[in-house]
Amino acid sequence: MPRSFSVKLKPNPFLFIVLFTLLAVASGRSAVNASPASLSGVVFADQNTNGKRDPSEPGLEGVLVSNGTRVVATDAAGRYTLPVAERYAVFVVKPPGYALPRGAHNLPLFYRLHWPAGSGENLRYAGVPATGELPAAHDFALIPAAPREAFSVLVIADPQVHNPTQIDYYERRFVEELSARNDFAFGVVLGDIVRNDLSLFDPCLPVNARLPGPIFHAVGNHDIDYDATSLTTAVATFNRHFGPANYAIMEGSVVFLILNNVFTPLPGAAKADGEYIGGLTPEAGTFVASLLPHLPEDRLIVLCQHIPFVPGFASPTAHRAGRSSPIARPALRAPRSGTRRPHPHAVACFPRPGKRLAGNGAAAPVGGRHGLRQLVGRRSRR
Repeated sequence: MPRSFSVKLKPNPFLFIVLFTLLAVASGRSAVNASPASLSGVVFADQNTNGKRDPSEPGLEGVLVSNGTRVVATDAAGRYTLPVAERYAVFVVKPPGYALPRGAHNLPLFYRLHWPAGSGENLRYAGVPATGELPAAHDFALIPAAPREAFSVLVIADPQVHNPTQIDYYERRFVEELSARNDFAFGVVLGDIVRNDLSLFDPCLPVNARLPGPIFHAVGNHDIDYDATSLTTAVATFNRHFGPANYAIMEGSVVFLILNNVFTPLPGAAKADGEYIGGLTPEAGTFVASLLPHLPEDRLIVLCQHIPFVPGFASPTAHRAGRSSPIARPALRAPRSGTRRPHPHAVACFPRPGKRLAGNGAAAPVGGRHGLRQLVGRRSRR
């Protein structure tokens, strides 16, 4: 049975810390274009919520847009330009004070996939169909909304449905209870949406559409194309249904990083073949490193991913790093922190340097100034 919990966030002087690492291996993009094309467009205020830019609707300056590895801010007219190679996605980082339009099944519309030749592999669950060439331009709509500093987020971990019967059970015993709520800014499913049968993504979509607010998704180890031959195509079917595997959204003074840390195929393996370790892909690390310079140093950052970044939090081998390569080392002013583990999942806040978490035993490193918290959807093993 999946568990949900709400996380209430508001500005405060306490900053938290986490150190996470990159695996020093190839990204699996060697087959894509070496000289990418570029995509330009405008991020605009969709004042009449029709999804199209009308002559009276202004472009928005300073909004962040990314191709998954680079991050740029729009100019005074709301324009952006980014290089886009094959198997990339271009997406907008929703700023505070705005909402995203929603499409089919209540999913937020914030990205455009660019897979002109499709997945390029004979994947069991098809991956991404051919998207064709890039358009002349692609605009992103943002709907003006009342800014809020205190808000609640719905966090869902491991629905992990096995078959249509379990989807029905999940809807009646879990979604139904939440469907009438209207007090969440948005929701995040922290991976394992299904259990390996990715054909169940489609019947899950209308069920999750009943959840309150826009629902974002992270990749879990049971959401992988395990017949894929690269880190990129391993999440192709996820990309088709839910969009990019690494992205960010802002609400109030908080930045939420949704990241893929299911690392597969393993280095040297021909295919994913059911094997994985916890570790960010190089693209995820590059995206975070490119995003951080655009953020105020006192901004709270919440990490949302499936596998805990701290070894031993879920199991002794849950996360195995090839080499220590910190992406962010925020300075700490927090006098205390704690953990929260709604059985059988976990939320973690990491303490200031030299302190340890009760029951975790993971010492926090030092450096930087961004504050970070971590939401994890990995099943705890006790």
